[in-house]
Amino acid sequence: MNQAVRIVVTVQLWEQIEEGVKTADAGYSLHPHEEDRELFIKEYWESLPLEAPQVFARPVEGAYYRAFVESSIYDEIRQEFYGKRFEGVPPKKM
Repeated sequence: MNQAVRIVVTVQLWEQIEEGVKTADAGYSLHPHEEDRELFIKEYWESLPLEAPQVFARPVEGAYYRAFVESSIYDEIRQEFYGKRFEGVPPKKM
């Protein structure tokens, strides 16, 4: 039996904000390690203009967890700095 390799990553949920109010889910991001999640978010905030745009995404506070992903997804997020954002349904919690 050929079973796919599954690797543990950190999942961070995101939300869309419009004029200070949550208007929708904004996908999720995957990170090889917890430290990568923190650096990813730090760089994201630093990339935004000093004055908040009318509509933007932000990480949902406290909404992160560990999950399994296939090795191909893990390879994809390792190609980026600290992780990668995705749309759709996030992986299930471990």
